Amino acid sequence: MKDLLITRSHLTANGRYVGDIDLSSFNGNLKLSDGLGDVYFASINVTGSVVVGRHCTLRVKENLCAGNFIHAEENIVVEGDISAGLFIKTGVRLRAGGDIRAVLDIQGDWGIYAGGLLKAGSDIMSRGLIETGGAIEAGATLASGSDVMAGDYITTGLCIRVFRNVNAGGIVRAGKELCVGGRLDSELNRQASLVG
Repeated sequence: MKDLLITRSHLTANGRYVGDIDLSSFNGNLKLSDGLGDVYFASINVTGSVVVGRHCTLRVKENLCAGNFIHAEENIVVEGDISAGLFIKTGVRLRAGGDIRAVLDIQGDWGIYAGGLLKAGSDIMSRGLIETGGAIEAGATLASGSDVMAGDYITTGLCIRVFRNVNAGGIVRAGKELCVGGRLDSELNRQASLVG
């Protein structure tokens, strides 16, 4: 497995990737150096991990896929889907026009947005707003220090812990514990079902 470090030499003046290696099918790990600002890729599909340094925002036109983990000190913005074989973590915001999926945790410190499904095998966590156009599925806990807004249902294996409000287009189910600091509003049931 190879390691590829993206530096300014791989980019145009406006931050577009023009390197020789095809990142739409790369057997290895990808790392973006600190201080690159906004960096633009057409598509990223790597067998290893994706690591984004400080003062750098990763922007992808199509999909972002990593066989291992995805970790960014700041932002990730993808027009398509994001998926990881382990976890996804951003220090600021995580945004996808399509689905966001991870086998383990999904964490966007100051906000998570998915135009489609948001699904993690374990926890989904943010200090900011969590918003989706589709459903939210967490194998363990869904936690937000702000609001949670879902276009469809919300379901977790263990807990839902939201500091402010929850608004869902479908049912809201927590496997063991439901704790909402503000209002809970669901299209199909005005009171969450607590299963366990």
